[in-house]
Amino acid sequence: MKRFLPIISIPALVFFALSSFPTPLNAAPALSLSVDEGSIIVRKPFSIELTISWEGDAEQYLVETPRLKLPQGITQSGSSYSTSAKENMYFLRYRYTLCAATAGTHVLDPVETNYWERNAGEAQTARTGALTFKVSTRAEVALTRYGIPGALLLIFISFFIAASVLSTKKKKAVSTAQTDGIAMEEIIARELKQCRAYKISGDWDNYLKQVIATRSKLPAAEKDEKIRAELRTLAERVHYGGYRPSEDEINLIERQLEKACASAIPGEEIKS
Repeated sequence: MKRFLPIISIPALVFFALSSFPTPLNAAPALSLSVDEGSIIVRKPFSIELTISWEGDAEQYLVETPRLKLPQGITQSGSSYSTSAKENMYFLRYRYTLCAATAGTHVLDPVETNYWERNAGEAQTARTGALTFKVSTRAEVALTRYGIPGALLLIFISFFIAASVLSTKKKKAVSTAQTDGIAMEEIIARELKQCRAYKISGDWDNYLKQVIATRSKLPAAEKDEKIRAELRTLAERVHYGGYRPSEDEINLIERQLEKACASAIPGEEIKS
C-alpha cells in the first residue's frame, strides 16, 4: 500500500517561514551631536545641535532632557528646542548657542540621556561621541579663506600701519627740530648783536666775555674748548693787563665766531 505525503503549496511555505521569526521591535532612541558648518571665531556666537531620533511616534519613548558638559573657555548664552516627524521617525532637536573665549581645539564630552520605552519600567541610556571643534582668530579665518591674497593683504596693511607710524614720528621730529632751530637762531642773532655792539664801542673786555658766552651756548661748544681757552687767556690779558687786541686778532675772533654760529644752524642765514 502506497503512502501519500500531503501537498503543501510554495506560498504556504513562505508564509510559514516568515511567521517563524519574531517581529522586530522599534529602533531605540539614538543621539547625534553636530556643530554649525563654517568657521568658529573667538568671541563670536556659534551653535551646536543635539538630535535624538527613534522609530515610532512621539509617545513611543519618554526622554530625559539632556545636559551639556562644557569645556573650559566655552560658555552657553542660549538654547532652543524643537520636534518633528518624518515618515516613521520622530526627532527631538536641542540647539545650544555657545561662545569661545580663546582660540584652539576644544573637546565637548559625550552627551548622554536616559529614556523609558512605553509600557516598560526600566530606564535605558543613550549617548553621543565626543565632539571636537576648532576655534580660530579672525586673522586665521581670513588667511584660510583668502589664502595667499589674504596673507599679502594682511602684510600690506601691517606695512602701511608701520609706515604711517614712522611717518608721524618723523614729522614730529622734524617739527621739533625746526622749532629748536628757530629758537637757536634767535639766541645766536641776539648774542651776535650784543658782540657787535661791544666791538663798535671798543669795549674789548666785555666783547671777549660776550664772545666766550656765545660760543658756550652753541651745540658743538665742547669741540671748541681749545678756541675758548685761547679766548679766556686773551680776555684775562685785556681785563687784568690792559692789553688792547689788534685789528687782525679781532677779525679772526669774529670770523671764527660767525663760522661756529653758521655750523649750529645748517642752511640758515644768521640774522643779526
